[in-house]
Amino acid sequence: MEGKRLIQFRSLWFIAMVVLLATTPVYRAFASPDSGLAGDGKGTVQPALKLKAMSYQINSGKGTDNVVDLDRIADVIRASGADVIGLQAVDKHYSSRSSYEDQAKRIADALGMHYAYGPTVDLAPEQGKTERRQFGTAILSKYPIESAVLHPLSNSGTEKRALFEARIDVNGTAVRFYTTHMDTSAAVRVKQADEILSILGGQTGPKIAAVYANALDTSAEVKRLLTSLSDAFFDQTGVYTNPAYLPAKRISYIMPSYDWELGEARAIPSLASIHLPIVSELTLNPDAHANPSLKALAFTDKAISEMVGNEMNVKLNAYYTNGTVKEVTSSASYASRQPEVADMPSPGLVRAQAAGKTEITATYGQLTAELPVAVYMTRNAELASLQIDGEPLASFAPDRLFYRTIVPREAKQVPVVTAQPADPNASVEVLAPSSLPGIAYVVVTADDGKTTAEYRVQFTAGRTELDVPVRIMSFNIHHGADSGDTYDLEKTADAIRQSGAEVIGLQEVDRYYSTRSNLEDTVARLADMLGMHYAYGPNLDRAPQQPGLPNSQYGTAVLSKYPIVEQRNYALTSYGQEQRGLLETRIDMDGVPVYFYSTHLGLDAVQQQTQTDEILAIAGEKDGPVIIVGDFNARPYSPDMRRIAAAYQEPFVSKPDAYTIASNRPYAKIDYIWANDKLLLGDAERAEVVQTEVSDHFPIVSDLYVKRELNDLLLGAGE
Repeated sequence: MEGKRLIQFRSLWFIAMVVLLATTPVYRAFASPDSGLAGDGKGTVQPALKLKAMSYQINSGKGTDNVVDLDRIADVIRASGADVIGLQAVDKHYSSRSSYEDQAKRIADALGMHYAYGPTVDLAPEQGKTERRQFGTAILSKYPIESAVLHPLSNSGTEKRALFEARIDVNGTAVRFYTTHMDTSAAVRVKQADEILSILGGQTGPKIAAVYANALDTSAEVKRLLTSLSDAFFDQTGVYTNPAYLPAKRISYIMPSYDWELGEARAIPSLASIHLPIVSELTLNPDAHANPSLKALAFTDKAISEMVGNEMNVKLNAYYTNGTVKEVTSSASYASRQPEVADMPSPGLVRAQAAGKTEITATYGQLTAELPVAVYMTRNAELASLQIDGEPLASFAPDRLFYRTIVPREAKQVPVVTAQPADPNASVEVLAPSSLPGIAYVVVTADDGKTTAEYRVQFTAGRTELDVPVRIMSFNIHHGADSGDTYDLEKTADAIRQSGAEVIGLQEVDRYYSTRSNLEDTVARLADMLGMHYAYGPNLDRAPQQPGLPNSQYGTAVLSKYPIVEQRNYALTSYGQEQRGLLETRIDMDGVPVYFYSTHLGLDAVQQQTQTDEILAIAGEKDGPVIIVGDFNARPYSPDMRRIAAAYQEPFVSKPDAYTIASNRPYAKIDYIWANDKLLLGDAERAEVVQTEVSDHFPIVSDLYVKRELNDLLLGAGE
C-alpha cells in the first residue's frame, strides 16, 4: 500500500502537471497551454491595463492566536482590493488542523473569485476519508483563469516545492501569474531561482510572480531572480512581513516583468496569519522599461551622525517606475537648513562643523529628499568614578563593566549607586534594583547620543556554614546530537558528569521522537547513566513513530541527585509551529524544598515577552527557593532578560563573554541560570561555560547556596 502511494506521488511530480481549476463556485476544465490569448503573440496588448497583485502566505489559515479562520483571510484580501493573489501554505482536505477543508475553494467562494490550486504535497486519504490530503499554493483572480500548470522545483527532501503558473485573461490581455513557496535551504533556493528563471524565460507576454522566498533581498537567490524581474518594493526600506506580530524582515515578494510600471506597494498589517500579505499596484506599459518616469528620490543613509571636524560621503538614488535605480548624487542640488552645523561643499560630501542638528535637502527633477544630520563633540561613554552609598568602589576601573558587592544577608535597604562620566557632555542614568539581592545598571550615553556603555553592580548576600551548596546546570542538548549532528548520548552524559552538576535543566529532549535519537527515551537513559532522578515535560506530543512505541515527544527535562517530590508541565503561549513549555519540579535538597524549573522560549520577541510574563507569574507564587534555568533565545540586554534580572540573580552577570551558542563558533549568550533571593550565588570563578561540542549549545554550570538559618534547623528538629 505504501509502495503504491509513493508511485502515485512521483507520477504527479515528474510530469509538469496540468492542474484542475475552478471558477467560483463550479469546477471546470481549462484550455491547454497553447491556446491563443491577446498579449501572447496572437493579439494586441492593452497598455492601460492596471492590476493590484498580492502575495500572501496564509499558514493554513492559522493566525497568530493559533486559530484557523478563513473568513479573516478573505476579509484581508477583500479589504486590500487585490485583483490577483498568490497564496502559499494552503491546505486541501489535509488534516484536522484545518478541518479537512478545501481552503482555496472556500476563500474563492467567499470573495466571488476564480481560483486554481497547485498541490506540492499529495497524500492518500486518511482512514475513513475519500479526499486526498494536499498542501500547496493557490491563485485567486477577479478575471477568468484560462489554464494552469505546476512546474516541479528542486527541494531539500523534507517537502516538495513547485512554481505554480496560471494564465489569466484580463480583459483580452493574457497575463501569466505565478506563485511559489521556496525551500528552507539556501543552497536549494539558489537552484530553484535558476529553475524559475528558466521557466519564465521560455514564455512570452506580461508576467507577475508572487514569491514567498524564505530569504532576504540581500540573498543570492533573491538577487538572482531580480536579474530578470523587478521588485515591487525596490524603492522602499523598512517594509517587513515576518513575523506578523512583530515584523522584522521581508521574505515575501511581488516580482513583475519589466513591462509593468510599479506603483504603490505596501505590507498589510494583519494577524490573520503569522505572515503579513503584501500588495502592489501595477500598470502594463510596453515602453515601461525603455522610457520610465521618476518615482522616488532617497539618500542611501536614513540619517547620519558625525563628530565635529569630520567629513562623510553620502549617496543619492533616483528610483524609476520600471524598477531601475540610478545614482544621481552628482546631478542633484543641495541645501542645508543650518549650514553652520553641517553643509555640503560638494555633491555627496557632508562636512560636520559644529555641535547640533540639521537637515540637508536634495532636489532632483521635481522630487526632493531629506537627510537628517547630527553633529557631536565626542563619543566617550566611559565613567570617571563609581560610588556605593557615597564611598568610591575600590575595584573600579573605567574599562571594567561588571562588579559584585557583598551586602549583609539581613540587609533590606538597597545601596545607593552614583556615578560621574569622564566626558561632562555625556549623560548617566542609574537603574537601581527594587530589592536585595539585585543588580544596579549604570548606563552612560556619549555626546553623540548613540554610543553607550553599561556598567553593572550586583548586590549579593554573604554565606554561612549552614547554607546548602548545590551545583546547577542548564543544557540544551540538541536531542543528544553534537555540533556535527551526530547522535551520541554517552558524550552528553560524560559532559554532565565531568561538570559536577547535581541538578540539571535540559532542553530539546526527545522521547521516542524519531530515528534522529534512535527512538529512545533520552532522559530516562541519561538518568540511568548518571544515577539520577528525573522529570520530563513534553511540549510536542504526537502519535507513535512505530507500532508498539509510546507517543513521539519532545520537550524539557530535569535531572537531579536529590529526590524529585512533585512535577508539573505548563504550556506557555506559543505562536507558529512549536509549542513551548515550563517544567516545574519540587526537589528535596537535604530537607529544604526547592522549586526548580526548566524552560525553552520561542524565537521572537513577542512570544518571549508573553512567555516571560507567564514564567514570572508561575514562579512568583512560590514562597521558598526558586531556580529557573533554560534556553531563553534572548541576549542579556533584551527587555525580557532585564525583567527577569530585576527579580532574580544570575551567576554570569560579570562575564559578558559567557557565550553559549553556537558551540563550534560561539557568538551569543542565550542560556541562563536564575535564582531568587532565597538562594546565594557561589564564587564567580565557579560559574563556568563548559567548552564542549557534544551539543550545538555550550552547557553552563554554577554553584548556588540554599539559604538556611539556625532557626530553620531548630524548627525542623522540633517537628
